[in-house]
Formats: sequence, C-alpha cells, structure tokens
Amino acid sequence: MSPVDYKNPAIHNIPHNALRVEDIVDQILLKLMENDQPKKSDLLSMARCCRAFEDPSLNRLWASMNSVVPLLKLIDGVEVSQGTLIIGGKLEYVELSSRFHSYAKRIRSLDYDMTTNFANVDVSTWIRLAQLEGALLPNLKSLKISCTIVHGATSAVERDKALLLLPVVARPSPINSFTFQMLSVTSHNTRYEVGPFLSILSDYKLSIETLVLSGTFTPQYTKTIAMMKSLRSVSLQLALDSTLPAVLAALASLPRLHTVELDFTGLTPSPAEIGTHSFQSLLKVALSGSISFISRTLSSIICPGMECVHARLIIMNAHGATDVPPAQESVLPYLQLSRFPTLKYIVLDLSGCASPSSDGQRENRLNLVASILGNRGVEEFTVTSLGPHMCLSDHEINEIATAWPSLRVLKFEHTWAPFEQPSFTSLDHLAKRCPQLTEVSMTLREGDIQDLNHSDTPSPGKGVWKLSLQHTMVKRYAVVGRYIDELFPFLNKFTMNETQGCGYLQDVIFQACQVVRKSEQRRKKGEDTKDSQLYRR
Repeated sequence: MSPVDYKNPAIHNIPHNALRVEDIVDQILLKLMENDQPKKSDLLSMARCCRAFEDPSLNRLWASMNSVVPLLKLIDGVEVSQGTLIIGGKLEYVELSSRFHSYAKRIRSLDYDMTTNFANVDVSTWIRLAQLEGALLPNLKSLKISCTIVHGATSAVERDKALLLLPVVARPSPINSFTFQMLSVTSHNTRYEVGPFLSILSDYKLSIETLVLSGTFTPQYTKTIAMMKSLRSVSLQLALDSTLPAVLAALASLPRLHTVELDFTGLTPSPAEIGTHSFQSLLKVALSGSISFISRTLSSIICPGMECVHARLIIMNAHGATDVPPAQESVLPYLQLSRFPTLKYIVLDLSGCASPSSDGQRENRLNLVASILGNRGVEEFTVTSLGPHMCLSDHEINEIATAWPSLRVLKFEHTWAPFEQPSFTSLDHLAKRCPQLTEVSMTLREGDIQDLNHSDTPSPGKGVWKLSLQHTMVKRYAVVGRYIDELFPFLNKFTMNETQGCGYLQDVIFQACQVVRKSEQRRKKGEDTKDSQLYRR
C-alpha cells in the first residue's frame, strides 16, 4: 500500500462498514464461543468497545439466563431488602421502560433453579408479575425449571413455587421447549403431580416441540398431552403411580413425535393392560427401568420406521419393586429388536443384568447378537457393563462385520477384564467389511506375531478416527503401534489400557509409527515425482 493510501478514508471505512453487518459480528462471537464459554465480562467489554459490537454482544450476553433478577432490576421502583427483590411502586405493563423491553426481548433461554433463585424475589412480587397483561419475556423459546428437595422441604411446595413462576415467563411467548425436573438429595420419591404444568402450557396455546417432565400424571392430564400436537420430542420420568398405558396411548396419538424417552420407577402393568400403540413418525425410543418395563413397552410399540433403541436396565426401582434380571446373553432375544427391521442405532446398558454362567460360554456369546444380525442397516452398536464371560471371539466379530456393512460405531465395554478376548485380527475383519467404520472400542489379546500381519487387507480403515482398547495387555508396543497405524492411517484418538501405567509409552510409540509412515510416504512420493520428471525429459 502506497503512502497516499493511508490517507484514503474509503480504505479505512472498509473494515468498519463490514462490521456494521450484525451477522458478521455474530459469526465472530460464535467463533469466540466455540471452545470455551466466554465470561460475561468479556461479552460486556465487547459491547462497550464499539457500537458495531454492541447489539450482537448484548444479544449473546442476555440470550441464555439462569435468573430473571438482572432483568427485574431494570423496573422503576425496585428495592432490595435483605437480599430479596421487592417492587414497591405501581406495576403496569404499559409503564415498563423501553430499556427494560430492550433487554427482555433479548432473552431466548431461561434455565431457572428454584432452590437458589426463587427466594431472591419476594412472593408478592411474583404474584404481581404474574398479573401483568403482557409477556415479560416476549421472545423466550426454551424454559427449564429445576429444583432440589432438601431436608425439611416437600416436593409439593417446590412444585407450587415453579407453578407460580410459569405464568410470569411463559405467557404469551414462542416457547417451543419446556423442562421441569425435580432432584431429591434425600430420596428418589417422585410421587407428585406435574399435570398442572401441562394444563397451563395448554391454556397458553404454546407450540411446544420438546417436553421434559419428571413426576406423575393422572388420566385427565394425559389427555392434555394428546392435545399437544406440535410435540416432537418427549422425555418423561414416571413415578410409581403413573398411568403408563394412558401415557403411551397419548404419545401414540401425536402425529409429529419422533423421540420418546421414558424413565420408569414403578410396577409395570401387564402386557394386556399396556396394549399396543401405533406411532406414525417415531424414530427413537430411550427406556430406563426394569427389564419387564423395557420389554413390555417395546413389544407394545408398532412403528414402521424405528431407527434407534437406547435401553438402560436397572435391577431395582426406588420403591423396592424387583424383577428377576435376565442373564446378559438373553437380553437381546428377550427385547425382540428384530421386530424393527429399520433399526440403525442400538445402545444397551446391561448394568441391571445377571452375569452369564461359565457353562456354555460360546453359546452365551452367540446368543448376545444372534437375534439382531438380520437387522442389516445397523450403523451403531454399543453395549456397556458387560460381564467377564461376554467377550466375543474373532468368529463373532467377523459375523457382525459381515452382517452390518454400514456399521460406523462398534463398542463392547466391559466392567472388568473379560476371561477371553478376540485377537487383533478382528480389526482386520472390521476394516475389510465395514468401509464406513469411524469408532471402535473393545478388549483384544495380543496373540501370535502372525496375527499382526495385515498385508492381505486390500483397503485399510481410512475412516476410523477413534480406537479404544480396554483391558488390553501387550508386550510388543512397537509391533502393535505399527500395525494399528498402518491399518487405521487417519486415527486421531487412540487409547489402550489406561490403567496399565504404560499409556505414555504406547502413545509415544504410536506417534513415532505415524511419523515413520508419513516420512516413508513422502519419500516414496518424491521418488515417484522424480521418475515422472525424468520420463517427461
């Protein structure tokens, strides 16, 4: 740039004019927030340093809030007495200042903890705010209310406080996500009615798409669920006296519902009481509870396009009702997942299952996956909390790789070292038959030296970026490191038996193998380039 260019105002205005576009500044803020959540003081400093940054920075600063106290302090006549906010003067919606409205409209998400925040505002002030004619937060889209029951408190009282907050912030607004969760530090008792939340939300005619509730429902409120036709995702933690069949019937009537998560801590009704329910758009079911609850719920669902099943089996619920847990190798046949031929993602937590007996170990391994090998479209298969007898052999891994060519994620995670392990050649099977594989987690044995000869592998696993080998003991780190590096050349994250105390050593050797391979590739590429140049000459 010549000296005269420095005096050209048009050139100096170019970056300033670009920063006048709020979308560009917002992208800068998003980049700032990618890795670590910035401190609010940083966003405030950006808002103060330049007018072009002011609105986008304030929008980000106020977009997600965990309290309404900073906003209420902008109301004229607010007083703070002994740490409690009180509005002493006249309170009319039309008389709220423009400064108040300019900040209120920026709030998009409110995560409110009743236990720590409710007492910061006087009860009479909550009541007066609820009687305002207009919306306190006109652009609120996500509302989460949580509270913790401590000693001396009751769930009903905490719920009623939350019900008082709801009219203050929820009407009328474009809320499409609502969450109410109550955590107890003294017991797991969740026998409190949360249906009134549904009643209030229904009265406001909100287009709720995501609903998360923990508690119990009476039949009149399950009918309210059926009226929320915009629901797409529902997560319910149901208590002992919940009407499970009525809840399932209400969910089945929702035309847009694609995700259902149920955490049930009660006695499961009989199959006849649950009945059968046809879902139109259901794609994912996540169930947590006893084996009878999970199996009966799945058997009651009729869905042509189910893609994901996530099941967490527990031994005993909070009220002492027990099921006889099945052995781990019997879970998949018991759940009858083959009823859903379109399944792509299967995630099982078997912590509530009995370990298989040592008799017939091979039959146990085969039974674990035999019932779902016909589901040809499986892309993710994850099983956690496996017992020591439930490790598959090379033959079973080969069967899985052959049956699921679209497999992307395969995880067999054991609570402790299994008695038997597949060898490293099982990775060859996966690399050959599953070209879309990206992540593998299992326990392997080192085996003989010929097991680490993969020269017959026509196409290594170029898509695998994460490999975790649990409970895997090896002696020849250099051989294993070279084998893994050449089989999975684009591996980004590799962990092997972190409790062995040799994690640093195996990581250094693996990185050294990567350096050697890449240097050899560059050298070979250079020789090929020289040969081609000589040929041209």
